[in-house]
Amino acid sequence: MAFFTDNKEIAENYSRDKSDTSLAYEEEYDSYETQFRVNGKSIVDYWYTLNYAQKKELTEKIKQVTFNDDDEIVLDPNNEYGIGNFNDYELKLNRGNALSVLVDGWLGGGTLWNEESRFLEVLDKIGIKNVEYKDPDFRDEKVYKVYLNVTNPFNTANVDEEFISDLEDYVSSTDMSIYDTENSQADSWDKHGIDIEDWIERLRDDYEQGTTYSWTSIPDVVTDFLKDYGKYDGIVDQGGKRGGNIHTVVIPFYSNQIKNVDNTNPTDSTDI
Repeated sequence: MAFFTDNKEIAENYSRDKSDTSLAYEEEYDSYETQFRVNGKSIVDYWYTLNYAQKKELTEKIKQVTFNDDDEIVLDPNNEYGIGNFNDYELKLNRGNALSVLVDGWLGGGTLWNEESRFLEVLDKIGIKNVEYKDPDFRDEKVYKVYLNVTNPFNTANVDEEFISDLEDYVSSTDMSIYDTENSQADSWDKHGIDIEDWIERLRDDYEQGTTYSWTSIPDVVTDFLKDYGKYDGIVDQGGKRGGNIHTVVIPFYSNQIKNVDNTNPTDSTDI
C-alpha cells in the first residue's frame, strides 16, 4: 500500500530511511538471474535467444573477463577461467549456459557482494549492452504533494466489539489460501509476516487498551474486509504511536484515488 501523511518531515524521513520491502514479492527482484534483464528477459534466459556463433563468441569473452590489479573489470585475452570458476564442469553443470556460469561466479559466489550493480560493467565488457538492473535495494527519495480522493476512510480509532466480531466472521468464511505467499517477514512491518488470527488478537488488545498498534501492519484480508464491510476506500491512522511526532497517516485503497495537488474537483473517472 502507498503511504501518505500530513507531515512533510515524516514523509521525507520515510522515503530516505525505509526501503521498499514490497519488491521482495516481485518475481523480477527475486534472484540475481532475474534482476539483470536484456530485452525483457532474465540474463540467463537471454542466452537462449542467441545463435550458435553468438554463444561461442560470448563464451570466449566470459572466459576472459576478470579483475586487474587496480580492481577494474577487464578482458584479459590470456585468461581462460574468468574469475577462477569458469571451466567445463561448471559449464556442463549449467547445461552449457555460459551466462548462468557468469552469474554464479560474480554474483552467487559473492565476488560483487554489496556491489551487485558492478555486474553491469561485467556484462558491458563481454558485449551485452542496454541491460536493465532491477535493484532490490533501489530507493527514490522523493516526496510529492498530492490530493487524495478518499471519501469514506475507516478510522482505526473506531474499532469496537461489533467490528472485531464481523472481521472474525469474514475471515472464517473466506478461503485464506488466496492470501498465501512464498515470502514473508521482509521486515517487522511486513503484512505477510503475521497470521490473521494473531493480528485479530492484537486488534482486540488494542481495543481493550485504547491503542492502535495493530494497524502498523495490515494484512490483505483486513483490507478486503474493509472494502466489503463498510465500502471503505481507505484507512486513516495515527503515526508516532511509539514516540516521535504525532501525525496523520492516510492509506488509499486504489491508485486512481491519488490526484494532482491542484485537482480541487475530483470525479469518479479513473483518468482524472
